[in-house]
Amino acid sequence: MKAIYTGTHYQAIAKTGKSKGTLIDQYVYLLEGNDEEIDLYKEKAGSYFKLDSDTGKPLYWSQEPIGDIAEMRFSKKGNLNPETPSDIAFLRTQVKKHKDTPSEAIFAKMYADAVVQAFAVTDKKRASVKTAVSDESTLED
Repeated sequence: MKAIYTGTHYQAIAKTGKSKGTLIDQYVYLLEGNDEEIDLYKEKAGSYFKLDSDTGKPLYWSQEPIGDIAEMRFSKKGNLNPETPSDIAFLRTQVKKHKDTPSEAIFAKMYADAVVQAFAVTDKKRASVKTAVSDESTLED
């Protein structure tokens, strides 16, 4: 299953979980997968399951940037998670680990650079992804 970045990023107030009541980032992705994967995601997402109004594809939200195109996997509990590149995951952990220390700024800069690199795809690749999404959205069952 793949998540394709829609280009939409916004901030919202968290309604549940540890971040409840705080401002959080939201990155919006379209999901592509087979019927079984989509059905499992729909079941686990419950009332949070939404379809994109333009493409009809399921939407996926992430509080962390996961790149332009991310491979997704289901955990043993059935939750959908991105296969975050190991360098981004490592640096994100280091930023949290070194919070309020002199090293925090260094790791934060390295993390930001790694995220920018994850989103840095060529125009040709981005165009082919958008074309593929547009073409598939016109198909009927």
